[in-house]
Amino acid sequence: MANLEIAVFETIEELADLPASIKPIIAARKTAVSYANMLDEPVIGFEGWLSFIANALVVTESADAPFKGIIWPATPVPTVVDLQWFVDRLRIAIFAECVQCRF
Repeated sequence: MANLEIAVFETIEELADLPASIKPIIAARKTAVSYANMLDEPVIGFEGWLSFIANALVVTESADAPFKGIIWPATPVPTVVDLQWFVDRLRIAIFAECVQCRF
């Protein structure tokens, strides 16, 4: 399970229908983790990062949210459809990796 994040990203990056707006989100996460590891600095864990992604989807798709929108550091900005795609694929990839680990 130590390499769950790496395995999940590898799986998602191989998907033919990977939205262009999701690629920089994955790249930014991989870069942040890599730099943090090189500098021996703390970085938000994969589970916490996943919560941010899932919450971004909720905020962007909720018409009655107390605030509107999210500022993404990379472009292109993901659409609600792209974020839903990403959250769905994250769930599937994590499940698949966890099932493999059990056998």
